[in-house]
Parts: sequence; structure tokens; C-alpha cells
Amino acid sequence: MMLCLKSDNYLLRGENIMSSFSMAAARASRRSFGALCLAVSLAGFYPPVRAQEKPSKQAPQENTMVNIEIAKAYIKAAQTGDQATLGSIISPDVIWHQPGNNQFSGTHKGIAAVGPMLGKMMEVSRGTFTINKADHFMANGDWVAITIEFSGEANGIKLRQPGVDLVRIETGKIVEVRLFSSNQDEEDAFWGK
Repeated sequence: MMLCLKSDNYLLRGENIMSSFSMAAARASRRSFGALCLAVSLAGFYPPVRAQEKPSKQAPQENTMVNIEIAKAYIKAAQTGDQATLGSIISPDVIWHQPGNNQFSGTHKGIAAVGPMLGKMMEVSRGTFTINKADHFMANGDWVAITIEFSGEANGIKLRQPGVDLVRIETGKIVEVRLFSSNQDEEDAFWGK
């Protein structure tokens, strides 16, 4: 998988990094810089990415391994704030399913909806929300399941729990994300209504 791309193959999308959650950026802590960069990246800044002309015709096993590598790159980029990688592997038309019954719950379609939601999550958690670890990556066709542990502080609650991120990958891009929490009631209280 090639994450460093040649300039003659770049496809530039988006205008700039400015978004509706710029105040969240000002208040975010250093240790959550990676998650905030994810939010900024998803809100509208897309670094140059290599244009893909045709969908991959890889064998199923090879495609499964590529999808696992893309999922690993996604988690690492989210943890470290690698905007270039995030912008190159998340589809601008991503469908994001946020679980539960809280202010962020529901299906969010496209970067224009997902980015501001993630920025607001960082604001509510004062920059503390993070993925602590990702242990197992399991693929079945276009889907990759990732066991994670996430944590943060919000609304007087310290949250630390396991979960699963399920990502669907098509032609090298994450096109859908479904999140699962081990204690949804606790996460709902954490995020608030």
C-alpha cells in the first residue's frame, strides 16, 4: 500500500481547513491532537490524494489483506493526527453510524456532516477523547472489524471501555463506519443529550 504519492498523480479536493468547530481546536489539549486532526481532516481539508482510475481487480485474499492494512493505517492516523493519511483513505461520501441515544447518535452522511460532529465531540470532551489501543483486525470481504479501547472525560464522567469499529472499504477508501460500545448507557451519559 502506497501512502506517499507522486505530485503528478495528485487530485486536490476541498478548499481549506476552516470549519464550524474552530473554537474546539483552540481548546483541545496536546494529547488529543491526533483526534482533533482527524476531525479537522474530515471536516473539509483533503490533502492531495492519488487519483484512482479503475476499481482494484485483486484476488479475494489479497483484497482482504489490503483492507486490513487500510484499517490499520486509519487507526494509526486517528491516534497520531496524520491528516494526509486520513484524507487519502476516508471517502468524502463516508457514511458514519454513531451508536446510542446521545447528542451525536445517528447516521451522518459525508465529510461535511462527520467532520463537525467529531469536532464537537472533541469540544465536549475538552480534547480528552482518544482511541487508546486497537488489538485485533479481522476482515470479511469489504468489512474490517477492529477491537479497540477508547477513553475520555466529559460531563463529570471518566470513560474507559472496549468497543468495536467496523469499517467498510471499497477501492481503497473507507466508505462506511459503524461503531459499537461495550456499555452504551455509560457512553450516552458521557456524551449527554
